[in-house]
Amino acid sequence: MPDAPCQAKGHGNGLFRSRVGTQTFFAGMPNTIREVCIDRPDQIWIGYETYLKVSGHSYYFATMMDNYSGRISGWRLANHPTAQLIIDALT
Repeated sequence: MPDAPCQAKGHGNGLFRSRVGTQTFFAGMPNTIREVCIDRPDQIWIGYETYLKVSGHSYYFATMMDNYSGRISGWRLANHPTAQLIIDALT
């Protein structure tokens, strides 16, 4: 009997909405994640960065989330959006 196809769980809780134009922007980029069978934690992490306005000041918030479980594995908050902010969210 052949193995059943992998049922990719993927964490799609509808927390984030796609923005207008993102479909067009990403249309030319291959999605290699669709080819991966996500069947356990720590296979694929998703990074997200956004900004928050608090009392007229901008703060930048970066998170790393495990795609299988939806668990936030790291986060950082900073005054400036830098590559180091993303790296720090990984640790």
